[in-house]
Amino acid sequence: MDTKVKICLCLLLVIVLIPVVLFVIPGYLAPSRAPGNAPSFPPVNNSTLYIVVDPIADRRIGDVFTVRGITNLPAGTELHFEATPTLFPVQMMTGEGRFSGVLGTITVNASGGGRNAWSTELNTSGFEVNKYIMRVQTSDGEVYGTAYFQVS
Repeated sequence: MDTKVKICLCLLLVIVLIPVVLFVIPGYLAPSRAPGNAPSFPPVNNSTLYIVVDPIADRRIGDVFTVRGITNLPAGTELHFEATPTLFPVQMMTGEGRFSGVLGTITVNASGGGRNAWSTELNTSGFEVNKYIMRVQTSDGEVYGTAYFQVS
């Protein structure tokens, strides 16, 4: 192979690998995404608003289960949730795929001790095999919590 071709290939490889090493791998390996990590609960008197999603066990297509969590947002606050794939097949990127996941709203319930609770039922009948992220957030998206689970 010609020296110029080798240099171009090396540069191309470096240009592609640097963003992957700097941005993709650290985010993917973050402790909050590691399977089986229990959430760390903020102190009851914490003035910072938070939403925690309890860990979700891996599921099968067709499972119906409850997702729960806690928050220090006031009872009655409306939260938005979505369970969407983290990995998108080529068909979805070309517009040929179909949506797999759920969207909805839930209301915070009073549970005492400075921590309120929320829960929602998920039905994976319309899901496809994939890794999913469950995101629960305020209507403005500024306060949120996430959990990851696999559907097979």
